[in-house]
This record gives sequence, structure tokens and C-alpha cells, in this order.
Amino acid sequence: MMQINYGTVKYLIEFSALRSASMREVTAPIATPAAPAAPAAGTEHRARLLEGMARAVAAKGYADTTIADIVREASVSRRTFYENFADKAECLTALYEAASGNAIAVLRAAIDPHSDWEAQVEQAMAAYFGVLARNPVLLRTLFIDILGLGPTGLAARRRANQQLADLMLDVVNNRPGE
Repeated sequence: MMQINYGTVKYLIEFSALRSASMREVTAPIATPAAPAAPAAGTEHRARLLEGMARAVAAKGYADTTIADIVREASVSRRTFYENFADKAECLTALYEAASGNAIAVLRAAIDPHSDWEAQVEQAMAAYFGVLARNPVLLRTLFIDILGLGPTGLAARRRANQQLADLMLDVVNNRPGE
């Protein structure tokens, strides 16, 4: 878990899943292995780059963030950046997908399936707004700047929205005792 402090704003980002799983697995339940394996160097670098992107855009905004800012924050080389991402936009998309996957996981964990539906709505809303409130600067980047990426950003947004819709359907359709 990484904590970023900006004045009075604290933001916690869970990247440990990224270090032990591929990006696709982050949004799916991950089985706990008997003995955790050491993360692959590429996976570790990718996670550090996402952390670096998060720090850089929180400090400067997406438009003013450069590759140099990202690699400096991640403590990796420019070469490592380009081994993982084609450009800054691809890195932002990966950060968006990781943050969205984390938000879905927080929502899923917050909803008690044995509660009545009104309580579940309140649990989900409190968790959702809690996730959004943790970092308004990065929140702006992830909700607004992602759209500036055009079709790629819109596609990432649609995938995240579909994951949220799937979660809601799962909660509604799989209530215990009904």
C-alpha cells in the first residue's frame, strides 16, 4: 500500500495486487497461493511506474506531467518506462484500470450480502464516496483526463462502468435466502 500526502489530502493506493498479478487478474478474484512467489521484475517495474504516474499527476496534473516526471517518481529508467508503456496515455489508461479495479474491490468488500437492500445501497454509497474522497486531484485526472484520451480513454471508462454494472447485478441477483 502506498500513501501519498499532498497538504491535508492523503491517498492510499493498493498496488500489491499489481505486483503479484497481471492487470487482467487485478479485477478478478485472486486465489491466494500457498507460498507467495517473488514478483517478476517487469511486474514490479510496472507497479512502480503506475505509482509514479499517480504521484506525478496528483502533483502536476496529467497535461503537465512528463515521462521524466513519471520515471523520476517511480525511480526507474526511461527505457523501463518504454518497455512497459508505449506512451504517457497508455500509462494513464493502465493507472485508470488499476484504480477502477481497486474501487470495485472496495465496493465488493463493503457490501454485506446478508443485509437488506437499503443497507447494501448505503454500504456501497459510503464505500464509493470514500474511495472518491481519498484524492480529489487524482480523482479529477481519472474521471476527466481519461476522457481526453479519446476512444482509448472512453473504452477504458466503458470497461470500468461495465465492471460496476456487473457488481451491481451480482449483488442484486445473488442475495442469500432469496
